[in-house]
Amino acid sequence: MIITRTPSVQDIDNLDIPNAVTNVKRSVVIDFSHLWGNDRFMRTFETGIEWSHLERLDLICRILVAVMYNHRQSGHPGGSMSMMPHFLTAILNTMNIDFSNPRRQDADVISLAAGHKAIGLYAALAVLFECLKLHKPGMLPENEEMMRMEDLLGFRLSGSHGTPLMNEFGSACLEGHPTPATPFIRLATGASGIGDPASFGISLSAFDTYGENCPWVHVFEGEGGITPGRVFEGMEIVSSHDLCRVVLHIDWNQSTIDSDYAFRMDGIPGQYSQLDLQRDLSVFDWNVIYVPDGTDLVQIALAQSLAVNMDNHRPTVIVYKTVKGKGYIEGRKSHGAGHKYNSPEFYTYLSDFETLFGFSFARNDTDRSDEVVVEKRYWNDLLIIRNVLNHSDVSLAAANLLEASQIRLDSSKRNRRDDAPDLRQLYIPGAVNPSQPPDQFVLETGTEVTFRGLHGDILGYLNDLTHGAFFVGSADLLDSTNIRKAAGSYPNTIFNTISSSLSRVLYMGIREDGGSAFMSGVSSAFGPEGDQYLGHIGVISSYSAFIVDMSGVAARLYTIGQGVTGNEFKTLIILCGHASLVTGPDGDTHAESQFLQKIQECFPRGYSFVLTPGLPDEIWPLYIKSLLHRPALLFPAVIRSSVPVLDRNNLGLNSADNVIDGVYVLADADMGASNYGGTIVLQGAGVLNTFLTYVWPELRTSRLEYRLIYVGCAELFDLASQSVRQRIFPPEVAAHCMMITDFTPMTTYRWVISPFGRRMTMHPFQYRNGYIRASDEPDNVYTEVGLDGPSMLLRVNDYGNFVNYVVNSGWDMMKFFN
Repeated sequence: MIITRTPSVQDIDNLDIPNAVTNVKRSVVIDFSHLWGNDRFMRTFETGIEWSHLERLDLICRILVAVMYNHRQSGHPGGSMSMMPHFLTAILNTMNIDFSNPRRQDADVISLAAGHKAIGLYAALAVLFECLKLHKPGMLPENEEMMRMEDLLGFRLSGSHGTPLMNEFGSACLEGHPTPATPFIRLATGASGIGDPASFGISLSAFDTYGENCPWVHVFEGEGGITPGRVFEGMEIVSSHDLCRVVLHIDWNQSTIDSDYAFRMDGIPGQYSQLDLQRDLSVFDWNVIYVPDGTDLVQIALAQSLAVNMDNHRPTVIVYKTVKGKGYIEGRKSHGAGHKYNSPEFYTYLSDFETLFGFSFARNDTDRSDEVVVEKRYWNDLLIIRNVLNHSDVSLAAANLLEASQIRLDSSKRNRRDDAPDLRQLYIPGAVNPSQPPDQFVLETGTEVTFRGLHGDILGYLNDLTHGAFFVGSADLLDSTNIRKAAGSYPNTIFNTISSSLSRVLYMGIREDGGSAFMSGVSSAFGPEGDQYLGHIGVISSYSAFIVDMSGVAARLYTIGQGVTGNEFKTLIILCGHASLVTGPDGDTHAESQFLQKIQECFPRGYSFVLTPGLPDEIWPLYIKSLLHRPALLFPAVIRSSVPVLDRNNLGLNSADNVIDGVYVLADADMGASNYGGTIVLQGAGVLNTFLTYVWPELRTSRLEYRLIYVGCAELFDLASQSVRQRIFPPEVAAHCMMITDFTPMTTYRWVISPFGRRMTMHPFQYRNGYIRASDEPDNVYTEVGLDGPSMLLRVNDYGNFVNYVVNSGWDMMKFFN
């Protein structure tokens, strides 16, 4: 290790240097500005290696960043360069990781929240793997588990690009922002602020799996990513639940895309934020260590060692003061830009490297018209880096440090708790059956239940089944959405690593944005040796009117991350609470009919399911069938009001377990009969219960027979076989049906394709230009928008009489209605 004697907070405090240590709540603020150069302080630690090794490694990686940008003319070189010394020091000195197994689950976690610095991540990993290749090849994993110099040819190129050397070497396609396809990376990051709370969520899963001796989560961020509110929300969630094994590394270079003075500093107001990063982050009860020279490797190493050795049970943020793109292009202009291709300025930047190591890069012309020629030049420059490592003792020093890190990890003996969660229990064949609910979910006819209560009870049952694999949180609505019931037999208290570590319930506050990102991290963490079924499922809930929009970015990045793992998906559940027109006294500001349109079929096939159960006995089959498909995202729609458990037999309705196909025939009719009145498609618990209570009894006594179809999950229906889909919803049905829905007209267009059917379709926006008065009893709210029983009956009778007229006139319905 580099630091052989790490000063404690008490050591620093005892130096009696004013303002060196400030106690803030339970956390501390340590300002190296008051310590550096103090003889007593400097004597408290010793160094174990030549710092020149790490300095030269840092230079090699920064030069590689410049080379990569030069040949691709794409990426974010400035921040990648200013982050490099913090990143390398953490990997080589502070963290316990295993380069022979980047997916090793007891290892400390690397998370690049500042995803735009991917070019720096790729460069550093390629150099470190190259050092192992030269000196400790027995530590190398399989090619697909490592970052090779050859892979850098694929930076910001798609798989279809097919350049000659990429094809020859089988180079990976390296995205502009990292995903779990990159070694060590567990999250897709890039959208500002998402990577931080998502990374913090991993720390919860790590603690719950390994206990107090769990892996550390190291998150690398820049000041530009600190401005979104979701970062602060995530920091508060971490602190409130006493998750202490988190280190947030902030590369504070003051330069964002548009500004070179983003934050307040030395009393001068910032152009983006008035937060003083040196001290104000302690408001979240995190330790704050300020490093005034973020290029000084000794300061960096000491700060990082302090962060992981302090015993005050607080998470830590290290703020490194740097200059973005120092010596390259300094300031904001290097955020997403660099030197022009093969420009004099580019070669000037390489000169110190060439002088130090005695290798020279070829001076090529600036013509980029021939892609094959450019790729050959790129590869030749990469070979220069490889030759430097091959002839320098820095590569041996790095390889030795990586081996030492693996040894530290092995000796840390991080063992999975005996009673840790086990998601495999959910997927054991026969463990749960969508068509056979447990006794407690067999509902008694005539009783009244709430969807939210059933949802909570089902999650509680699954939590007990999986030994607590479901963590749940809500935007200050734990009881209102009944998500607290998901605790099952676990303590119905709020989770805390110190006082209530067996709880499955988290306080999120009104933080749908940060809370969704945090829960995506909980779901992202895998179990030992990459077994995804030994991790957790995160559940976040709020009003659908808020959660769908505020969780959207986190949900999208989560699906990207799941899609590249090569494993079956882990599920993140985003509960859309109070998902109907009826929200009690909260009114139209909280009512939500648009949420389905925003998320239905908005992800690749099989990635996301949106559940819209209409009757209480449909919840179990829909929920279980969907979970067994293992989607990345599950959006259950949960209404607020209670509903009766109807007698299906008396109403002539088919069994609820038919909903496992996503769409099912609720009541059948002979479409060729002379008394056929048409097909009515329904979606939404509000309209279905109104229809079955007030309209259906009248229709059953009329001269016409109607076919009823219910839509419980369009995405689940898409996965059904062609024969099943043909039986339930053949083209001739789509050609003449009408629909009654709780949601927007757009969501009906898949099912209703004829102009006539669309004119007859009923939805909340058919009157008053979409105005909804929702602060009333359900019947009155539905009357306001024309979805009450009498209005439905009138429209259905008009529809049925016309369809029956067409049928008995001998016309072909497919041709007539289209």
